[in-house]
Amino acid sequence: MALCDYPGQAFSLSYSLRVNMSTNINYNQPFLLLPNRVWRTYEGGRVLDQIEGQAYPTDSHFPEDWIGSATRAINPGREHVADEGIGVAQSVNGDRYSMQELFTAAPVDALGAAHVDAFGAGRNCWSSCSIPPCGCTFRRTPT
Repeated sequence: MALCDYPGQAFSLSYSLRVNMSTNINYNQPFLLLPNRVWRTYEGGRVLDQIEGQAYPTDSHFPEDWIGSATRAINPGREHVADEGIGVAQSVNGDRYSMQELFTAAPVDALGAAHVDAFGAGRNCWSSCSIPPCGCTFRRTPT
């Protein structure tokens, strides 16, 4: 079973990730893909705030939600944010895993055989959701 997307829940951008470094990940369960807002040079994201249930939705420099991303965001002046852009999946028992860990531990289980056959085990994918003033954009991109 490949990773499942489940509607996210609001959380603080500054939470501390406890990554499990176990290779015994149970891929035969749904994973909650946690919100993963990423800083950009333009403003937006008010609708994403509304979707996440934020009390005071507003446009900010976090207009994109890189759901399921194993790609690090590189933004000038924010090099100190080491894992910005790296998504987090939460298992049914509450364990949290970085997307890089999930994709690396068992690529076929995480991404599916067709993806690994087409792009290799070293090429991961990420999905993002940004809701600019003109509408919603979803991307799924091999990296």
